[in-house]
This record gives sequence, C-alpha cells and structure tokens, in this order.
Amino acid sequence: MKHPNILFITSDHHNTRYVGYKGHQVRTKCLDELAATGVSFDNAICPSPVCGPSRSAYMIGKYVHKTGVFGNAMPNNPQEDTWAKLGNRAGYHTCHIGKIDWTGTSPGFLENHHSVERPYMVFPYQGPGKYYVQGARFKGFRRRETPLLIKNAGYFDDIISPNKYRENFSSDLYGVYYEDKWTTQKTIEFIEKQGTNRDKPWILHCGLHLPHWQYRIPKSYFDLYDGKIELPFDFDMDNKNLPAVMKEMQIHQNLGSCTMDQLIKTITTFHGMITALDDMIGEIIESLKKTGEYENTVIFYTTDHGDSMGEHGLFFKLNPYQGSVGVPLIIHGPNIPSGVNIKNPVDLVDIYPTIANLIGARPHSERPGRNLLTLPNINQDDRVALSEYHQQGTPTGWFLLMDKQYKYVYCEPEEPILFDMINDPQEMNDLSSNPSYKDKLEFFRKKLFEICDPKEIDFRCKEMMGYISENGEDETKIKSYQDYLLENNKSI
Repeated sequence: MKHPNILFITSDHHNTRYVGYKGHQVRTKCLDELAATGVSFDNAICPSPVCGPSRSAYMIGKYVHKTGVFGNAMPNNPQEDTWAKLGNRAGYHTCHIGKIDWTGTSPGFLENHHSVERPYMVFPYQGPGKYYVQGARFKGFRRRETPLLIKNAGYFDDIISPNKYRENFSSDLYGVYYEDKWTTQKTIEFIEKQGTNRDKPWILHCGLHLPHWQYRIPKSYFDLYDGKIELPFDFDMDNKNLPAVMKEMQIHQNLGSCTMDQLIKTITTFHGMITALDDMIGEIIESLKKTGEYENTVIFYTTDHGDSMGEHGLFFKLNPYQGSVGVPLIIHGPNIPSGVNIKNPVDLVDIYPTIANLIGARPHSERPGRNLLTLPNINQDDRVALSEYHQQGTPTGWFLLMDKQYKYVYCEPEEPILFDMINDPQEMNDLSSNPSYKDKLEFFRKKLFEICDPKEIDFRCKEMMGYISENGEDETKIKSYQDYLLENNKSI
C-alpha cells in the first residue's frame, strides 16, 4: 500500500475546550468536520505548557526531562532522532513552514520556511548566567509585561494585501494574524507544488501561531463574539481557593491592574482568533482537495499547549490546569476510523510513534509514547499521560500524571494535588486532603518515581538556570523575589 502524505498542523495556545465539537460556543467549522470524520482525543495533554519544550518533545518523542529542553531558547541535542529525520530515511520529502520554536540545529526537515525563529544556541546549554529570566523562580515574582498583553487586546480595521504579510509579523497592532496568513499562503503553495509531483510522498509541519498573544484580530472576527461570550468558569482574579502552586502563578501573572472590561475584551478576542485559525486551516484543506492530495493525506491537528483564558482566574499557560496543559488533538485521513472519540488520556509524545507507523519507519531507539491509532486499545488500557514544568512563576517544578479518571500533580515541597476528572472536569475540588484518596495519591507518586526522579530533575534544571549556589543550596527555598530585588538594587 502506498504510504500517505502527512500534514501536521499545529497552532499555539489553543485551549482544549475552545472547539465546537466539544460543545463550546466558538465557531470551528473546519475542526468540527475533521473530528466528525476522523479520530478526536478529548484528554490529550502537552509534554509541558511552554512552546519550546513541548515542541521538542513531540518532535523527538521523549519527555521534557529526557530532551533537556526545559524552557524556551534552550538548544536541542542535534543527535536526537526526530520524525522529520524518520521521514527523510523513509523516502519522504519533508518540509516545515511557519513557527516551530526549535533552538539549535534544525529538527531535520529538508525544506524550511520559518515565520519566526529563536536565536541560535550551541548544544549543550551553557546557561545565560545567574537567575535565568531575572529571578523569575523566586516566590513572589511578578511579570511586568503581562498586564500590557491584556490591555492591548482587541481588533484592528486594516486589511493588508498578501505581498505585505511578511513585513507585518508579530506587531502590537496586528498580533500574529498576518504571520499566519503568510504561513497559510506558503503552505498552499507547497501543496500545489507537490500536487504536480506525485512520485514522492511528503511530510509537512505547518506551524500556525494563533491564538498566541498579542491578542489582536480583524474586527470582523471580533464582532462575531462581541457581547456574546460566556465567561469562563471560576473567573476570579483574586482566587483564594487555588492550590499553592496555582496561587503563586496568579501572583506571577500580575494582572491586578487590568479591568474587568479589558479581561472580557481579551477573552472575546481569543474567540475570534480561534475562528480565524479555523478558517486558515479550512483554506489549507481546501487546497488539498483541489490538488487531489486530500484522499492520500493524513491530517493531524493539535497545539503546543493551551491558554487558561480566565479559567480559575488564570490567563496564559504554565499551570497544570486543563486549560493550560490540555490540547485539542485530531487525526484524519485514509484508513483512519471516522467519528471515533477517545476519552483515555494521551500525550503529544505519542505523535512520534504514530507518524513512524504511518510512514513505515523504524525509530533508532525506544520511546515512551505509543501509536495513537492502535484502536480500540487506547480507550481500554490503564496508561498514564505525563506533563511537567520547570520554569518561571513557581519556585518548584511540577509533574502531572493523568489516567482515565484522575489527575495528580506532584509539586514538592507543596502538598500534591488530585482531581477527579470525570466527576469534576473543571478541577474545582482538590481531593488530596481527603483520607479516602491516600492510596490513590501513593499509587501516582510511585508511578511518577518509576518514570523519573522528580527531585533530581528539579535540582538539575535549577542548576542550569543559576538557582543553585556554589555550596549546592537551592536558593529558591531560602530567598523571595523581594530578596533578589534588594540584593541586585532593583525595584518592582
């Protein structure tokens, strides 16, 4: 049988709940159709709710603590095998267009058209000096720029011609909208070109940037939702009920100066950004149909992580709630079951073995993921999915394990967190202090330590970032952000 083309479409910051096929009010006609005629995964999670670490993990097929890419702008090991390299060895023409957020040497695509790139850094990581991101892991750290992201949210009236897209990328006025118009345009050109040469199958990584900040969108998309949105659940910007790790992140986000009107305008804009994203995906799929490539192309859609967008009084990413770590995931194409919905948790590291199987390639070494198309086994097994975070906004890293019913968050020295995702999908009731769940907590703790040593990983990451003193002491445990400011003659 002829191996299919692979079209892997990823966005950035797409909250897993914000799709029509899950009952949300946002209009996602194209994604809804893909889900209805393919396989959708309700409980997919990202490897880490940060762009670079998540993307490295799904390209390499290893957890973040194995890739060593703990934060953005950290270099990837050039010896790692990616599914782009798998495709090259299997005789595919491989191409990347748009955003991939990959630091260091290329992930291996034969053809690259970047919309945005990180500065090149040599592997192994040498560190940017003491206190990476200026003390951002000390307790009480507040980001200065985040209120501006909320206050700048809204729409623009300008309509730019296609030949002007490139010069208007990532601006305060236009956000990433025109960057993605360019990526869509280049993707369609690639598909049309490949449609005239069917001697060789292709793999295309299409990296769209929406709905990442800046939260800006054309007025026509904003107007679809202006005054019509349903506010997120637990929308409390001074949420006293948050577990300690999440409360620290609410402090970190520093949104106290933002008005309710500004917050609602941001959420309205986010709705419009997702509909704009869906329209661009629709254009790409239409080009597949016009060139005759649709019937022999497996389409993946996902995102690198979510954006809490007001849920629990949190915005952006970084936290272990589902709005941040959950991701929409759809697979559609030839020999893919139609209308199948998977409830069991899966992880984006599962992308690697799934693509390897589709293109008939053999990885160089074992990976923790599994082929997502081994149905119906995935809906029946007892696997756990893993996410982790090791960066700014919290003095401690956290690790998340999720099975078919529960989500467990390890965040020592803070108490663990446990949610029943079936009976409490909005994660309102932390069960960790309930004695009835003592065995469940111990089960997850043991499972986590079978996968990795979370204490060693947290220490190693802090050491890389300059938070371990010369005598081996973890300074995040003995200093606050205020201490850091006083030591360095800085002010908030």
